[in-house]
Amino acid sequence: MMTRTQLRTALGRLDACHDARGWVDSSDPTATPEQLWGHCCRGDWLLWLAARAGVDRRMLVRAACECAKLAWPHIDADRHGDTLLAAMLAVHVAEEWCEGRVDEGDLHAAAAAAAAYAAYTADVAYAAAYAADAYAYAHGRARGETAAVALRLIPWSAVEPLLLAAATEGR
Repeated sequence: MMTRTQLRTALGRLDACHDARGWVDSSDPTATPEQLWGHCCRGDWLLWLAARAGVDRRMLVRAACECAKLAWPHIDADRHGDTLLAAMLAVHVAEEWCEGRVDEGDLHAAAAAAAAYAAYTADVAYAAAYAADAYAYAHGRARGETAAVALRLIPWSAVEPLLLAAATEGR
């Protein structure tokens, strides 16, 4: 079982942001790392940590796809429909890859197409992302929703051994 000291060490070695490390340090000192993971309300931190620790790619992509879908209702389809459609297609292909129905080549092609489209519509995509982020802060919903998705799809049992390895590597 991982200790808080090991969690702090892993966060440092994985270059976690100052705010995330501060949150761990300021949390209930009796909380275990597993409890901290389960009570974190920042889905972006959970996904980042899972990715940096090396969680299974399909598990991580599945969670990221579900989190991305949370933003869709907040995008003005009348003004940004093409951007929304490109995002939906990229997420669909990523989900198909998670299920083994498309290969890496298809996944990379979809990602390249979405990236090219995003570059073409960078201002629109930025505006949509900014609006979604502003909505999240204004309503306090999206962060909690993304955390709930990440916690449901990336269990502590998948993260803990990887964080332990990060904490103890190089000793």
